[in-house]
Amino acid sequence: MSVRVGSRIDLINTGSGHVFLAFAGEEERALMLAEQGGAEPAILSPQLLTRLARVRQKGYEIMESQQVASVTNLSVPIFGPLGTVIAAVTCPYTVRLGKLDAPDQAASVELLIAAGHEISARTSLNDASLHRPPA
Repeated sequence: MSVRVGSRIDLINTGSGHVFLAFAGEEERALMLAEQGGAEPAILSPQLLTRLARVRQKGYEIMESQQVASVTNLSVPIFGPLGTVIAAVTCPYTVRLGKLDAPDQAASVELLIAAGHEISARTSLNDASLHRPPA
């Protein structure tokens, strides 16, 4: 299975979409949904809003893929220098049969969270212009 880099997939039906929506303010969320296209912007159900609040609290999303059978999407945010989410990393998780040393889902989430923190830290460090003292 592969998804082309830069592919556009619905925000409401993906782990990375949930991460973006969970960490966005109301205005930013409305803009993201409006950019999805269609005649009417998507309206988020109360159940989805509750889920997004939980994603924001936990700092990651775990959900069954709605694009590929038997895959669970593990998704974490990547924060930019200003503390906003600039990207999301999603790992498609499947249970490996006959491979006893493969990380389980919980361990995979922890590895992904660590990778997200590392990428976020590097992103912030690489933008030296934001770290200069005022003149």
